[in-house]
Amino acid sequence: MAYPVKATIFATAVAFASPAAAEGIKIANIENFTGPGSTTNREYALAAKYWADTVNAAGGIKGNNIEYFEYDSQGSTATAAEK
Repeated sequence: MAYPVKATIFATAVAFASPAAAEGIKIANIENFTGPGSTTNREYALAAKYWADTVNAAGGIKGNNIEYFEYDSQGSTATAAEK
């Protein structure tokens, strides 16, 4: 159930990204990589990273590369909010 929500948020962020950003389109993935559910979340992160690499290899989105960042929330909403 969480995957469709994440995919929707991810797609929305890409759709509304500013094409004028010369430094690229920044996308951050905040997951609990060390807390509960970390195995499943690692798989989602690998898929997102693969997508960003594939888009960049094809020339980016309207010429802008994807800058993909990962942050570990450690299973804590407070830690996620700090990121």
